[in-house]
Parts: sequence; C-alpha cells; structure tokens
Amino acid sequence: MKDRLLGREGYIHHILLGLTLLLISVQPIGTNAGELYSRIVYGLVVVGSVAAVYGRRLFFLVGVLLGVPSLVYFVLWPEGVWGTAGMALGVATLSFVCLVLLKSIYERPAVSSANVMSSLTVYLLFGIIWSLAFALVEVSVPGSFYGLAGASAADTRRELFYYSFVTLTTLGYGDIGPSGQGARALAILESVVGQLYLVVLVASLVGMFLNQKSEERARRSGK
Repeated sequence: MKDRLLGREGYIHHILLGLTLLLISVQPIGTNAGELYSRIVYGLVVVGSVAAVYGRRLFFLVGVLLGVPSLVYFVLWPEGVWGTAGMALGVATLSFVCLVLLKSIYERPAVSSANVMSSLTVYLLFGIIWSLAFALVEVSVPGSFYGLAGASAADTRRELFYYSFVTLTTLGYGDIGPSGQGARALAILESVVGQLYLVVLVASLVGMFLNQKSEERARRSGK
C-alpha cells in the first residue's frame, strides 16, 4: 500500500522528522541568535505537525485552531503571559498531532518507511511536548526544578528542553531534577511513556518492516 500525503508518498513525515532533529540540534545554542533560531524552527515544527494531518479535514482544522495561536504567541512573544499561553497551546497541538499520527500508523495494513518515520517523529515530539510542559510547571510554580542556572526564561526553557530528553531516554544525569510534586509526576510519566513507546510500538514496527522487506525479497527471488 502506498501512503499518500499532500500528493506525495509520506514526504511530510520525513520533513517533520527532519525538523524535530533540527530543533534538537539548535536548541542548546545559548546565544540570542540561537534563541531566535530555536523559535523559528519550533514554529516550523508546529507547521509541519499540522501539515502531517492535512489528509483528514476535521483533524487538520483542529490542528490549525490550536497551532496558529501557539505559533503566534510563542514565536513572536515568547515571554510573559502570551508566551505561557503559546507553550500551553503548543503542548495541546503537538499532543493532538501525536495521537492522530499514532492512529494513522495502526490503521495502515502494511508497514512502510513513512510509518517508521512517523513513529520516530512521535517519539521525538514527546520530548518537545514534555519540555514545554516542564516550562509551564516552572512558570506556574517557580522552583519546581533544582539545578536550573538560567538567568532568563529562554535559558530556563533551554535547560528544561535538555532535561526532557534526558528523562525521555532515562539517562538521569542528575544535574537537573524535579523538586515539586507536579514536576515529579510529569517526569515519571515521561520516562514511563518513553520506555513503553519504544518497546511496544517502535520495536514492533521496525521488526515488521524488516520482515516485510525480507518477504518481498523472497518472493522476487522465487520468481
């Protein structure tokens, strides 16, 4: 079965994966230019995420309604009340897109490269989602995390972005950690979801994909 999205076979899934990897690479840059690049790439991730559900009209409409204000608030006004609202809408937008992508993965009768790319993208989006959630907790209850040395809101977001992916992969360096109840609950949830996701979904999809390719090669060689 060929997956078609925006008229091309799964291209948007590959593009979205590339954008999430780009965001991960530019996020640690601790300069004013790095912060600007991060906001721009984050905006592209939101646009790519909404585009990934383009084929389903209702889902696309919901994605636009959530994603556009998130894009405007967080990219243009990342500080203060508008920035907080942008982060909250960002969590909602990316979480919604993850659910839609997971639904589409299970609906496809065959595993394709686009399927595998989608599953990897969802995993990386988990890290971005939780980084925004951690930042929201820190804004709402200052001091919810120990080890934050950032002098500005941008520095705090950058450090929590790093902490989110450390938690998602269960590395646990210990330089930054949760000290508040809400932060601890989110950290536990991220580590559990991250490990279960890898074991249950990604591993099975990759195994099915390799097995499917082996069967195709066997059929061709038997002709």
